[in-house]
Amino acid sequence: MDMIDILMQRTANDSEKTAIYSFTDMVNSRELQYFDVKLITDRRQDFCKQVKTDISNYRAWKASFLLERDAMERQLKAREGARKLLALLASLYAYREVHGQMVEMQNQYLRSVQRG
Repeated sequence: MDMIDILMQRTANDSEKTAIYSFTDMVNSRELQYFDVKLITDRRQDFCKQVKTDISNYRAWKASFLLERDAMERQLKAREGARKLLALLASLYAYREVHGQMVEMQNQYLRSVQRG
Protein backbone atom coordinates (compact mmCIF):
# COMPACT_ATOMS: atom_id res chain seq x y z
CA MET A 1 0.00 0.00 0.00
CA ASP A 2 1.53 3.32 -1.03
CA MET A 3 1.14 6.75 0.58
CA ILE A 4 -1.64 7.82 -1.76
CA ASP A 5 -3.77 4.80 -0.82
CA ILE A 6 -3.24 5.63 2.85
CA LEU A 7 -4.31 9.23 2.22
CA MET A 8 -7.39 8.08 0.32
CA GLN A 9 -8.35 5.80 3.19
CA ARG A 10 -8.05 8.64 5.67
CA THR A 11 -9.80 11.34 3.66
CA ALA A 12 -12.18 9.87 1.10
CA ASN A 13 -15.33 8.10 2.10
CA ASP A 14 -16.36 4.80 0.54
CA SER A 15 -18.72 6.34 -2.01
CA GLU A 16 -15.97 8.64 -3.36
CA LYS A 17 -13.51 5.76 -3.67
CA THR A 18 -16.15 3.64 -5.40
CA ALA A 19 -16.96 6.46 -7.82
CA ILE A 20 -13.29 6.96 -8.69
CA TYR A 21 -12.53 3.30 -9.32
CA SER A 22 -15.81 2.40 -11.05
CA PHE A 23 -14.86 4.38 -14.17
CA THR A 24 -12.16 1.83 -14.99
CA ASP A 25 -14.73 -0.94 -14.82
CA MET A 26 -16.99 1.06 -17.17
CA VAL A 27 -14.19 1.45 -19.69
CA ASN A 28 -13.48 -2.28 -19.80
CA SER A 29 -17.03 -3.59 -19.61
CA ARG A 30 -18.87 -2.26 -22.68
CA GLU A 31 -18.88 -0.04 -25.74
CA LEU A 32 -18.64 3.60 -24.73
CA GLN A 33 -21.21 6.19 -25.70
CA TYR A 34 -20.76 9.94 -26.00
CA PHE A 35 -22.62 10.56 -22.75
CA ASP A 36 -20.24 8.25 -20.85
CA VAL A 37 -17.35 10.43 -21.97
CA LYS A 38 -19.33 13.58 -21.15
CA LEU A 39 -20.08 12.23 -17.67
CA ILE A 40 -16.44 11.62 -16.81
CA THR A 41 -15.45 15.00 -18.28
CA ASP A 42 -17.96 16.72 -16.00
CA ARG A 43 -16.72 14.66 -13.06
CA ARG A 44 -13.16 15.73 -13.85
CA GLN A 45 -14.22 19.38 -13.75
CA ASP A 46 -15.79 18.81 -10.33
CA PHE A 47 -12.54 17.34 -9.04
CA CYS A 48 -10.61 20.24 -10.58
CA LYS A 49 -12.79 22.74 -8.71
CA GLN A 50 -12.21 20.82 -5.49
CA VAL A 51 -8.43 20.89 -6.01
CA LYS A 52 -8.53 24.66 -6.62
CA THR A 53 -10.59 25.16 -3.46
CA ASP A 54 -8.18 23.03 -1.41
CA ILE A 55 -5.20 24.95 -2.81
CA SER A 56 -6.73 28.31 -1.85
CA ASN A 57 -7.61 26.96 1.62
CA TYR A 58 -4.05 25.75 2.12
CA ARG A 59 -2.57 29.05 0.93
CA ALA A 60 -4.84 31.01 3.26
CA TRP A 61 -3.82 28.77 6.15
CA LYS A 62 -0.13 29.19 5.31
CA ALA A 63 -0.42 32.99 5.24
CA SER A 64 -2.11 33.03 8.66
CA PHE A 65 0.39 30.50 10.03
CA LEU A 66 3.37 32.64 9.01
CA LEU A 67 1.90 35.67 10.79
CA GLU A 68 1.20 33.82 14.05
CA ARG A 69 3.67 34.57 16.88
CA ASP A 70 2.21 32.67 19.84
CA ALA A 71 3.88 29.26 20.21
CA MET A 72 0.73 27.43 21.32
CA GLU A 73 -1.32 28.89 18.48
CA ARG A 74 1.42 27.93 16.01
CA GLN A 75 1.23 24.31 17.17
CA LEU A 76 -2.53 24.26 16.79
CA LYS A 77 -2.33 25.88 13.37
CA ALA A 78 0.38 23.42 12.32
CA ARG A 79 -2.01 20.54 13.01
CA GLU A 80 -4.72 22.32 11.07
CA GLY A 81 -2.27 22.80 8.20
CA ALA A 82 -1.44 19.10 8.17
CA ARG A 83 -5.14 18.29 7.78
CA LYS A 84 -5.49 20.82 4.98
CA LEU A 85 -2.44 19.41 3.22
CA LEU A 86 -3.80 15.85 3.46
CA ALA A 87 -7.12 17.02 2.02
CA LEU A 88 -5.27 18.77 -0.82
CA LEU A 89 -3.20 15.69 -1.62
CA ALA A 90 -6.26 13.43 -1.57
CA SER A 91 -8.24 15.68 -3.91
CA LEU A 92 -5.22 16.05 -6.20
CA TYR A 93 -4.85 12.27 -6.35
CA ALA A 94 -8.55 11.86 -7.13
CA TYR A 95 -8.27 14.47 -9.89
CA ARG A 96 -5.27 12.69 -11.40
CA GLU A 97 -7.07 9.35 -11.37
CA VAL A 98 -10.20 10.74 -13.00
CA HIS A 99 -8.18 12.71 -15.56
CA GLY A 100 -6.24 9.60 -16.59
CA GLN A 101 -9.44 7.61 -16.88
CA MET A 102 -11.06 10.40 -18.88
CA VAL A 103 -8.21 10.39 -21.39
CA GLU A 104 -8.42 6.60 -21.63
CA MET A 105 -12.18 6.75 -22.20
CA GLN A 106 -11.85 9.50 -24.82
CA ASN A 107 -9.27 7.48 -26.72
CA GLN A 108 -11.38 4.34 -26.57
CA TYR A 109 -14.46 6.26 -27.73
CA LEU A 110 -12.57 7.84 -30.66
CA ARG A 111 -11.24 4.41 -31.71
CA SER A 112 -14.76 2.99 -31.66
CA VAL A 113 -16.09 5.92 -33.73
CA GLN A 114 -13.30 5.53 -36.30
CA ARG A 115 -14.07 1.82 -36.68
CA GLY A 116 -17.57 2.89 -37.40
